[in-house]
Amino acid sequence: MEWHDIALSNQVVIAEALQAALIDRDDWPDYVFLAVTSSDQWHFFQPVIGGQFSIDMEYIEIERQKPDNGSR
Repeated sequence: MEWHDIALSNQVVIAEALQAALIDRDDWPDYVFLAVTSSDQWHFFQPVIGGQFSIDMEYIEIERQKPDNGSR
């Protein structure tokens, strides 16, 4: 799931909506990743890990690699 492009939201609001959508289901996904990709540092949050929901999410930071424009 991605936000921060045109949506007015954040990882907590999306995680709360996800929790509400999953609460009465017994077929939860094993993993869910929320991604912030609007800067050079991408941040991924995991509200569902191993089929368990947690609103206390630490982010995983990944530096976006610049594309190689064929220059050598």
